[in-house]
Amino acid sequence: MAAVLFALDGNPQPQWNVRIQPNSLISILSTVSSCAFMSAVTQCISQSKWLHFQKGGRVIDLQRFDQASRGAWGSLQFLGRLGFRNTIAIAGSLITIASLAMDPFTQQIIEFPVRQKSLGTGSSLASAARGEGMVSGLYTNGFGNGAVAESAPDWQEAIQGIVGALYMGMFGQLPSQPYACSTGNCSYPVINTLGVCSTCLNVTSQSTMDHCAFGNDTNNPTETCYVETPGGFNLSVEKGIVSATRTYNTLLSAAANQSNIALPDIMSFAMYRSAADSFYSSTTLGPDSQTYECSLRFCERSYADLQVINGTANNPEQTATNFSTSSSPGDGNYVLFPSNAEPNLTYWLAYNDWYFLSTQLQSMFTVSMQSAYGSSAYNMIATLLWTERNDVSQVFSNMSESMTRYIRTANATNIPGEAYHEEVYVHVRWAWFAFPATLATMAAMLQLVTIFVNKSEGLKAWKDSALPFVVPEPEDQCEMEGVAKVLRLKLEITETGKYALVLSH
Repeated sequence: MAAVLFALDGNPQPQWNVRIQPNSLISILSTVSSCAFMSAVTQCISQSKWLHFQKGGRVIDLQRFDQASRGAWGSLQFLGRLGFRNTIAIAGSLITIASLAMDPFTQQIIEFPVRQKSLGTGSSLASAARGEGMVSGLYTNGFGNGAVAESAPDWQEAIQGIVGALYMGMFGQLPSQPYACSTGNCSYPVINTLGVCSTCLNVTSQSTMDHCAFGNDTNNPTETCYVETPGGFNLSVEKGIVSATRTYNTLLSAAANQSNIALPDIMSFAMYRSAADSFYSSTTLGPDSQTYECSLRFCERSYADLQVINGTANNPEQTATNFSTSSSPGDGNYVLFPSNAEPNLTYWLAYNDWYFLSTQLQSMFTVSMQSAYGSSAYNMIATLLWTERNDVSQVFSNMSESMTRYIRTANATNIPGEAYHEEVYVHVRWAWFAFPATLATMAAMLQLVTIFVNKSEGLKAWKDSALPFVVPEPEDQCEMEGVAKVLRLKLEITETGKYALVLSH
């Protein structure tokens, strides 16, 4: 049985071409094994009675030895009545009782779990997208073939894809991860890609309020101040009185700067926000006021340990590396950035696309919002930034991730992954096999001990034979059988009306 289990262990179930199932085969082998070693155990118990009667014993003991050799119930009775006076018989009885658990243990030996088996690596099986460049379509010939600007597409139309991705991230709706998995279970190598990174810092403690001035309208008095951040932004804030019972103040003032921006930076941004009733003096920010400095920039992003399990992708481990240098290929319209992760990888950007994107974001993120009774018009971005005032960093992180996924999808280079499919296989649980194997080993040892003890005591191997009780001067089995063929045994009723066995020739 052990040899069959070794041959089965780890093999796929579809490779089992025998009509009988593995569990049924093991059950048959277990039954055969059990019958084999229990036959030996029975003979050992029977033989041990001759060792017992060599030292003398009660006649009733003969029946108890006979019952013990017939099964578990007789063995249990034997242990209760004869105690521990015959080691061989005791060991045989214990093995007989324990053999009742053979079938339950055998049924637990084999199981059929599911494992993932590789189908190989290839883009047709699994792939993840990498963006090696960003181009809007303003250039007819494409990167490396000469940069000729088109006049047809408007630049706002050209960058609407990545701006749309920014909006999706801003509102927490990230595009799906750009991967393909034909089987629903795949793994991928580290994906290095051109992407967008963000930073966002709370600089409230480093910001100051200054340059305050009062308005000239005495009917609607106002005071305007400027909040200066460590990055050099001056954000205009205002408070005013509309009537004796109506006042207002600036809830949010944000500005994006492009004048000092150069590749790979996209946008530098600062934001002031306050509560609706926040108070500030001419030199101090209110207790409920906060200022942030944030930025977006092109960078190299790496995604490690991306896995798809049952059709659902995990969140891969992400790292980001800033670009240190850039160079032009010579035509002036594309800028190159060497990868920090792969020596033979270079990222490229269309200069005009970067310029148009940066200009658009500067306009989008230069916003303000006032409290009730103020004069500011509704602005979606201003409202969102004020609403998410306690999690501005996450807003910018979502924007950068969404823009990165767009870049990977719009200019995709497929990186092959490894696909897997589920496979049912045979697994042998050797811990469950240990019990029947131990019983078989103990039975073999019991047989060896019985042979050794009986030989050392000079006893004949009569085992379970009844002939020694009726054959005069019994010797070995063959001689007794020869005599027994001549002798006749008859059950008679005596004159007293009782039964008696009468031996005759």
